[in-house]
Amino acid sequence: MFRFRFKKPFFVIFFIFFIFLFAIFSLDTTQASRPFNPFLAGNSIGEPTIDLGSVVVEGETLNIDLRELVNFKRSQMIEFTSEYSPRLAFIETLYKIRNDKAPQNITLTFFGDIMSFTPNTKSGVWLNDQAVVMENFDPTEKDLPINWGIPNFTPSVNGNWRIPYRPLIKSPIVKFNLEVPTGTHTLKVAYFAQPSTYLQGEETIPWQFVYVLTPARDWVGFSNLDTTIYIPKGWQFSSNVKLTAEGEMLKGSWQSLPANSLSLTIQIPSPNFFKLGILAWLIGLALCLSLGNLTGKLLRRYKKSLVLAMPISFILGIIWVLLVFFLVSYDQNHLKFLVGENQLARPNNSFVKIASLPFAFTLGVALTQITAFFSHRNIVENKS
Repeated sequence: MFRFRFKKPFFVIFFIFFIFLFAIFSLDTTQASRPFNPFLAGNSIGEPTIDLGSVVVEGETLNIDLRELVNFKRSQMIEFTSEYSPRLAFIETLYKIRNDKAPQNITLTFFGDIMSFTPNTKSGVWLNDQAVVMENFDPTEKDLPINWGIPNFTPSVNGNWRIPYRPLIKSPIVKFNLEVPTGTHTLKVAYFAQPSTYLQGEETIPWQFVYVLTPARDWVGFSNLDTTIYIPKGWQFSSNVKLTAEGEMLKGSWQSLPANSLSLTIQIPSPNFFKLGILAWLIGLALCLSLGNLTGKLLRRYKKSLVLAMPISFILGIIWVLLVFFLVSYDQNHLKFLVGENQLARPNNSFVKIASLPFAFTLGVALTQITAFFSHRNIVENKS
């Protein structure tokens, strides 16, 4: 009786093509139709636009407090808009100004919204400790000035790459009108803001804070910028300008504007631990190659068709899927335990895990069957 034997490479080509089709149809098209957006746009922050006239800015002290970022909750990650933003950054700026002429009226224009200057809080504008009344708020969103020069990236804390930066490019404006008497005065501005972030390429959230300095180039006699930035204890940071770390404080001092903007990234360190997901791929590879080889030899020894290797291939594919699923899940839960869910970029990173399961199954079936085929064929050739 004639018995067909798989000695031609046609079988290998057909089988790989079958597995390829299976992998395509196993993809979740509903997930593909809703692509993940890694950008969470925070507020665009910077120096106010000031019609100073002949008022001279003799110095500026910029204080930025980012310590509240440790209290960020995942439920606040819906959108960083006026309504939902938790406003976890606090900015306080002290300007030393001098008016050598008669009293002058000046206007401070901020790109922000009413949430930035929350009533009954420590936010607002003061001239010599006297509160300045905010003008009627205009909620109409306006484009940021082109000369602001918002950077496209902020530096990463590990220095390996630059993190894409996309803040809100449209914002309402807030205005304060004040009269500056003759002489030297202190102008204080304080408000709340929300940093931006990019939830891709990092295990923990890289918080991006950019303070634009370019409007100060149009001021009269600007000099002496001193900056103090408070960050959570133990967090890492990276900046486009030189900052000196003193515990939880980052300090910088310049006689003139150091750059168009102060670009800062802060981040809770990602813990180092051995990820068992790597073992899942190595163990699966070893099982498929060894058992595939053994299956091919046994089928030839007992004069059975290679088609009988298919159930073994499918079982090993399923075993590989289970290994990847459980060990990768363990890695994710362990990382969540070490860092906390709220500071993980993607705490339920099910996309990477689920997307790898069809690949693990396909690879397991293909490797087992192909290994069995070549083992089966080698025995045939050796005996002949």
